[in-house]
Formats: sequence, structure tokens, C-alpha cells
Amino acid sequence: MKLKWGIVVCLTVAVLTGSVFAEQVELSGSEMPTIKKIISSFGNPLWIITNEGEVYVSGENSGGILGIGNDYASIIKTPTRIETLKDIDIVDVIVGEDSYGDKYAYYLSENGKVFVAGDSQLMGLDYKTLDYRSHKINQLTSLKEVKVKKIFCNDDCTYFLTEEGKVYACGENNWGVLGFGYADWILEPSYIKALDNVKIKDIIVGGYKGSNDVAFFLTEDGEVYAGGLNENGELGLGHKNLVINLTKIKALDKLKIKSIEITTDEQSSLENVYYLAENGEVYMSGKNANSLSVVKIKGLTGKKVKAIKGNKFFLTEDNKLFYMNGNKVVEVSGSPVNHNITVKKIVSSDDGSVIFYITENGEVYSHGENEFGKLGLGHTKDVPLTGKAEKITALNGIKVNKIVISEDGSSTFFRTENGKIYAAGRNDQGRLGCEINYRSYGDPIPTEVTPKLLSISRSVDRIVSAGDSTWFYTTHRIYVAGNNSYGQLGLGHTEDVYKPTLIDTFYLESDKQDTTSTQTIPVGGISEDLTVYNIKTCYKCGEEVGREWYLNDNDIHYRACRNNHHFFDDTTKCKG
Repeated sequence: MKLKWGIVVCLTVAVLTGSVFAEQVELSGSEMPTIKKIISSFGNPLWIITNEGEVYVSGENSGGILGIGNDYASIIKTPTRIETLKDIDIVDVIVGEDSYGDKYAYYLSENGKVFVAGDSQLMGLDYKTLDYRSHKINQLTSLKEVKVKKIFCNDDCTYFLTEEGKVYACGENNWGVLGFGYADWILEPSYIKALDNVKIKDIIVGGYKGSNDVAFFLTEDGEVYAGGLNENGELGLGHKNLVINLTKIKALDKLKIKSIEITTDEQSSLENVYYLAENGEVYMSGKNANSLSVVKIKGLTGKKVKAIKGNKFFLTEDNKLFYMNGNKVVEVSGSPVNHNITVKKIVSSDDGSVIFYITENGEVYSHGENEFGKLGLGHTKDVPLTGKAEKITALNGIKVNKIVISEDGSSTFFRTENGKIYAAGRNDQGRLGCEINYRSYGDPIPTEVTPKLLSISRSVDRIVSAGDSTWFYTTHRIYVAGNNSYGQLGLGHTEDVYKPTLIDTFYLESDKQDTTSTQTIPVGGISEDLTVYNIKTCYKCGEEVGREWYLNDNDIHYRACRNNHHFFDDTTKCKG
């Protein structure tokens, strides 16, 4: 929501000019920054993209990944603007990490230009003129003439998909997964000529512990091209030979594949590849296919699958769940669907080890692995997927409409119809926001086996939980909780946060009004008619008063002048 007056907000920005120093910088423009998107790398560091396309960063600046000019080991406690990107209009940040642990970040602009900062020779810089390690923002010159719309970054390889459906790539290129016909390192983004005659819409890569062992390129027409390691026939080409020249999977011709999922086994090794066709049929290749070619999963014949959930679950049009046990299809018989309960939504973890069911009346059932009590059942015993899902009685009568599982799958958040949040599971460093102040070094991992209500006064719209930190999006504002050891939560300090706490430097872009307040003006909103105020000018500096909003978590109504001096209610007392 844009403000009428230009408000001065000071942030500490570290600049490298021979030595590191701090200076106060006034945010430009005539409006308070509004958050459009937040990106986190497993909870640390943090990138905030504003509605104006500016980027603010906080947290650990390992390898200069934050691109603010600081060298490699600084900690940024307060959201700090990347001055180099001030007028670039950034829409996304994509984080990469090579096999040596070196990190880097790509910054994608609205007009499809790509910038990068970090500490890796695989991130695509012009190695002839630039040091491959850069704590400053640099544009990838090899992509200047194309418009990139999406970046796929996985371990040691990066793919750049253009608006025209063409693909450029750079990275380590093990097993030839980049598609150039050889396995040498590619240090700068280069055009993949093997895909010259097709238009790519998606790229799927995977392998041992998330590495790049295989790559699949899905075209707009539903065709699939593949390359890479092929030890168990994962590529479905009828053999087990290494494929360094991208090859079309002919067995999938005319099936119009709409999505591809790569799964791993308990040792994190590549296991199977699943192909979902537009007609709801599912095909597979890999260890459990009993073939070196792509085969149809017969156990799903006639089921019409609409989505592949988690690692190996298949959700049908009638909301029934099936999973692969070896090479056999098994129905999740304990699903409430199988017990005449109407299920409205099914949520599963990425690895498929946990399943939640939200019923038509907002009740919640769960089963699966229950480490840390993440199922919310009041205990930590596993509930087999082959057995009946148990009802979460602590949520009776609350009417849940959304469930969010943390990135590592160990914590669960339940959102009610009125925007209240309950949390269960692992609670390292207060990530759940339950206001319990632990854990100390050496203590057992803290858990909440019964969902606990969080104290957030506003209605929560969205939750993101990564690493040991959690972000709660409300109308116009964001609250945070959890690990803050590197200042990554952007609160100006490095203490862990055990209660959801407001990031008071930014607003969220939204057209919704704050329904939790009795006031009719949205947070950050404007009243054009200043005659309704008893105060029209600031008694401290003489500027007009022209802004209404709510202070911190107590919804205290006050106004501010152009210089951000605050007035409470309709009194003439200046907060200063």
C-alpha cells in the first residue's frame, strides 16, 4: 500500500571502501518499502524484495553472497539495501551452493537480466575479466542479449530458461547433465544447442543427496529429453549407458507429460522417476520399474491421478491416495476417505512420510512418522500409513483450513479459518513461536506434541518455515520467530526469538484491510481528507500530518508527519 508522504527510514548499510564502515542511508522514493517476496537459504541469510524491486538483506554474508560490498565474514543484523540493484527492479533471488560448500546468489530482474554475487567459480562470471569470487553484484554478461524468466539452481549446476523456451547452463557438468555432449566444467552460461528445435517449459534435476546426476527437460508439447548418469535405467532409454548427449525419451511420445518427479531411497540415492500424463496415467523408470525403458504403472490403471504428492504418493481425482512400496502400488487404506469422511484437502511432507487430511468441517486427521510429535496427536509414536489416520483432538471445533509443514519436515503449523495459528513438532531455538525459551547447548531437542496457539494479533495468511526460523505473513505485516544467531530475522540483534515478533521496517503489499482492527483505514493506508484531523501540522517541525497506521503489536492508532514524528490520537503531544 503506497503512502502519500515520503517517510525517512534509516538503515545501517556497510560499504567497502578499503575498510568497512557504516553510514545512514535514507530510503529513496515517496513511500515506505512494501514487501513483495521473502527468500531464505535454509533460514539464513534473508533476502527481502520490495514492491519497487529493491532488495534488502540480513544475516550471514558468507562468501559475500549478499552482494552489499562487504567482504566474506560479516553479519548484517538490520535489513540493508543492496545499492547496486537500487534501480534494477529485481523480481527473484535464487540461491546456489556448490559441492565445496561455497554459496552464491542470482538476482533476476523484471526484464530478464541476471546478476550474481558470492564465492564460487561455478556461478557463471566472466572468468576472463573478473575474479570468480565476488562480494559485489555483477551482471552475467553472457546472458545480456536474452530475457531469462526462470533460474533452476541445483548443487553444482545452474540452468537459465528464457522467455522463448531456450536454455543456457553453467556448472560442474558431472555426467554431462548440462547437455553439451561432454562432461567438462562450463564456467559461463552457454546455450544448449541440443534443445534448439523445442520450447522448454520445465527442467527437473536430481540425484544422490540432491546432486545433479540426471536432468530432464520437459517441452511445451509434453515431450521429454534426458541426460546424465543412467546406472539403473533411470532415463528410460532402454539401456544403462551414460548419456552425455540429450536424448528424447521416445517411449513417452504422444503421451503429453505434464509433470516429472524424481525420488530417492532411504540412503538418498536416486531411485525412480515418475511421469504424469495429461490423461491421468502415470509412467515410471528406474530401480523399481523392472525394465530399462519407461513403463506404465499398472496398479494405477483407471485411477486418473491428478498429482504426485511428496516423494512417491499419487493423489487421484476422487482424493484417494496411493503409494509405491517397491514396485507395487498400495492404497493408503487408513485415509479418512476410506472411512466415509469427506476430505477437502490433503497435505503431505516432501518425502511422503507424513500425511494430513483436512475434512469438510475443518477437522484434521494425520498419520505417518511422528518424530518430535509433528503429527500433533499428543505423543511421538509413529502411526503407520497402512493403518487408520488419527484425529487431532486438540484441534476439535477450531476449523482448520490450511496446514504448512516446515522445510525439513519436522514441524507443523495449522491455520484456522479466522487466521489463528497452532504449531506442533520440533522447536529448536523457538522456531514454532510458542514463547518457550529454549534450547541451551547440549539439551534434548525441544518438542511440542500437542498443537499450541500462537500469540499473533493479526490474521495470518501465509507461513514459511525454513531452517530453524519461521515467517508469518499477515495483512500488511510479517512476524518472525526462531534462530537469529546471525541477525537473519532482520530485527537488529542476534538473539533467538521465541515469540512471533513484528518486522517493523517494512509493509506487505495488499489491498485487504486489517480485519483485526476496529479502524477502517488499512495499515499503511492514507486519509486524503486531512480536515478530519484536529492536528494538521507537526508541532515539532511544522510539516503536515498525513499518515495513519498502527503501532507495533498493540494496534495503537497514531499519525505521522513527513519527518516521521508521531502523534497519538488527536492530542497535540508529539512523540518525537
